[in-house]
Amino acid sequence: MKMSKALRGNRDLPQMEAVTLAASAAGTGTDYEHGITNVPNLRQSAPSGTAGMQADNTMSVRWFSLLPEAAITGAVTNNYTMKLMQRRAGVVLTSTTSSTAVAGAGTTVTITTAAAGAANCYVGQSLDLTGGTGTAETIIVTAVVDTTHITAYFVNTHSGTYTLTSTPLAQVTYASGTNDAAWVARQLPCLVNIVKPGDTLTVARVSSNATGLASPVYTAVVEWVEGGPQ
Repeated sequence: MKMSKALRGNRDLPQMEAVTLAASAAGTGTDYEHGITNVPNLRQSAPSGTAGMQADNTMSVRWFSLLPEAAITGAVTNNYTMKLMQRRAGVVLTSTTSSTAVAGAGTTVTITTAAAGAANCYVGQSLDLTGGTGTAETIIVTAVVDTTHITAYFVNTHSGTYTLTSTPLAQVTYASGTNDAAWVARQLPCLVNIVKPGDTLTVARVSSNATGLASPVYTAVVEWVEGGPQ
């Protein structure tokens, strides 16, 4: 029987993983990052010569939900951001630099990264660009040339040496006007992502400053499905 029939029509079978986060006092001193889940690498224990025959369990996260057990009222300056992070071999997928000048605003440019800086990049990936000369922005990878070259569309001009870091897969900042009621989940769509075997998903609280804002007990949930090829 087809899964769609078993589920009675236009439905799928979501897989969810969750972690409970303790309440935390305000400020950067009590920020945290905790693991939610990890994708097992089925090929790690494969008999010699059969690794290519093992199932590919690459995943893709569709939704990130935060369920607070107490109300949250956002604040203009003293607040925090909750982020869904992806790590590979313990580090964020991309954290590199480039000195390729982007001379024209609103242009597509192929840039050179530091050695192997693009090794984990993929088409559709979002990268936060900061530093150097020019206005910070988030770029989206349109092509991966090799492990040190990617192509992306740039809204702003850039020069000097700037930093490229993986954008969190989903995030919310509790600034003024961003409020949550107790026991009402905030559901956030995720950016394009490919979660490979061995990768880990984490949730992090990052305060805006040392004063910050206290956070309640949360249940953090990821909803994911079978992803693309490795």
